[in-house]
Amino acid sequence: MQVSTKVLKYTVMKTLRTFIISTFIALLGFVFSSTLQNIAYAQDIPSTINPITLSSSPENPSPGDSVTITAVSYVIDINAANLSWTVNGTPIKKGIGVTSIMIKAPSLGKTSIVSVGGALPSGQQIANSIEVSSGGVDMVIETDGYVPPFFLGKILPAYQNTVRIIAIPHLANSAGVEYDPSTLIYKWTADTGTVISDQSGYGKQAIDLPGGLIPRGYAMTVDVTTRDGTKQTSGSASVVPQSPSLSFYPVDPLYGPLYNKAVGDTLYISSQKEASVIAAPWGLNKTTGNISGDDIVRNWTINTLDHPELDSGDVVVLRAPNGTSGSSDIQLSINSTANILQRLSGGFTVNFQ
Repeated sequence: MQVSTKVLKYTVMKTLRTFIISTFIALLGFVFSSTLQNIAYAQDIPSTINPITLSSSPENPSPGDSVTITAVSYVIDINAANLSWTVNGTPIKKGIGVTSIMIKAPSLGKTSIVSVGGALPSGQQIANSIEVSSGGVDMVIETDGYVPPFFLGKILPAYQNTVRIIAIPHLANSAGVEYDPSTLIYKWTADTGTVISDQSGYGKQAIDLPGGLIPRGYAMTVDVTTRDGTKQTSGSASVVPQSPSLSFYPVDPLYGPLYNKAVGDTLYISSQKEASVIAAPWGLNKTTGNISGDDIVRNWTINTLDHPELDSGDVVVLRAPNGTSGSSDIQLSINSTANILQRLSGGFTVNFQ
């Protein structure tokens, strides 16, 4: 009886082991078959897409710019293909391994269709095309820094100035008529890759950037598109802030400040004569439409001695001593308590003859 029980247990264990092994082999075969089917399916995918890709550099050229069109492939050996290039149907270049050509960007509103086609040594035919259009963006940089009255030029932004960048795009329809800039869509992007979403959008062709406490340069890029997305262009501008500067100009009794004639290093005053000089703090933030605010601190010194009676204004009146010749050193420093990076200093020497 005991022997029969042992035989029965052995038979059951053997049968169970055989069942487990058979099941494992069956499952393994199913998985292997499914994997092969997936691999075969994956290999069929490239046959449904174009084996070559065309790219242009630059992507958004200006009219007349040189544009390089390049064909690449990660599926076939394109260098072995006999390729023929055309632009708007006109043959341009052909040959084995000719994977790039250079063309001129068309005029505003026009489009050039660049096509490439050919055959591999196996006889497989390949072809693709790309559209090339042109546009451009003029970038204007403005700052709220101080400039003297009637100054017609522009200055570089100073530390902690608010900077306005204005995009003036040039995009045209097929008739060559440029689009109204106020009807285009703008996307402003910082050099960090961050999109300034609150100042991007329809008609937002200008962006205002407050000055920071870190005195470093930065760049802004704007992408401009039409509402239907058929035309696009881009532009960029670099902003490199610098320290504000201080200049001095004579004040004529009749004509007032002569901002066309800086004092320079030395001012000469003849005996029994006086002269007035005004300071111009180029780039200093204008707090209330001028440069006279509670945050502006001035310090005039004459021969290193403080003269607080002069600190309320930008003009100093100089008088030659009677019957005496000599010179005096005039210095002025201006600081902004609201903008700690805005510090100016300068001076000149006055000679009495």
